[in-house]
Amino acid sequence: MKKPKRILIADDDECLVDALARRCQALNFRVERAYDGMSALAKIDAWEPDLVILDVNMPSGSGLSVCEMLAHDTHLKTIPVIMLTGRSDGETIAACNRLKATYVLKGPSIWSELEPIVANFLGINPSAAAAEQQSPASACATNVNLGPPSNPNQADEAEPEAEAGRICDQYITELFTALGWREPDRAERFGDDRPEYAVTRPWVICVDDDPDFAVTLKLRLQQHGVDALHAFAGMEGYRFAFTLEAQAIILDQEMPDGNGEYILRRLKESPATEGIPVIVLTGTKDQALARRMYNLGARRFLTKPVDWDDLWAELDPLVHRERESGPLCQAMVH
Repeated sequence: MKKPKRILIADDDECLVDALARRCQALNFRVERAYDGMSALAKIDAWEPDLVILDVNMPSGSGLSVCEMLAHDTHLKTIPVIMLTGRSDGETIAACNRLKATYVLKGPSIWSELEPIVANFLGINPSAAAAEQQSPASACATNVNLGPPSNPNQADEAEPEAEAGRICDQYITELFTALGWREPDRAERFGDDRPEYAVTRPWVICVDDDPDFAVTLKLRLQQHGVDALHAFAGMEGYRFAFTLEAQAIILDQEMPDGNGEYILRRLKESPATEGIPVIVLTGTKDQALARRMYNLGARRFLTKPVDWDDLWAELDPLVHRERESGPLCQAMVH
């Protein structure tokens, strides 16, 4: 028997993921679900699906960041990616084109647009695949026997299950129709709790889940004319490094959604971020870890509590070095 193709669907909208999964399962695909960027990346690494469907705006790393990481992974870069998003701005579309991801805009006709693209990538005939299923209801209800009942009791059992399947199929259709509200302005509101302004002085990204350290570091840096953008999770910091131009990164080891060692390896593997100097600052006093961090490309490995003068001595030449490229970027800074 032919092995079914595998699809990973990643979106923070669980209802949408469930509905898409059911549609894909109706075409005889195996489906894995993820609801944030870090989980999506981990499942792609472990599962190596035949196709990945990603949302742009997700917790713990956007779909574009996940796609960027796949593009720089020797084993995963050949996996086709569909970027399914409510964003219609030129920057997002250009990023999808650059990463060779197929752009699909969310809306009421989402499945009619998505189905032929999925079928083309995976080399199937949607009509033939659907015909192999017992009925539309079988995508939602399992173990339903639609043949003539072998006994009267079986008929009584099959009818409620078939009805449940019809209700489920109707629910999916209504859900896709209801997606009309998910217009581009949703993306414009994403992350609006942080003010945006043009950066006019040096700044660094601090990736650390300690809020007290974040406040202290920000105040210290401001005294030296330097701004700080703080990420409280590993993948969030990785995403910032891809989308925003910083002079340096301060990286903790123990964090949610990707420890420092993993994030540093990813940073140094990508041409887009490999040149950003990284100072590892962690409470983990481990010489073996320090050696691994240096081997991965860390500029320095410091342990907490750190003397401010020692940290600034490392940061000063980095944040005031000459920029290698044009004007200062637009950044989201706390």
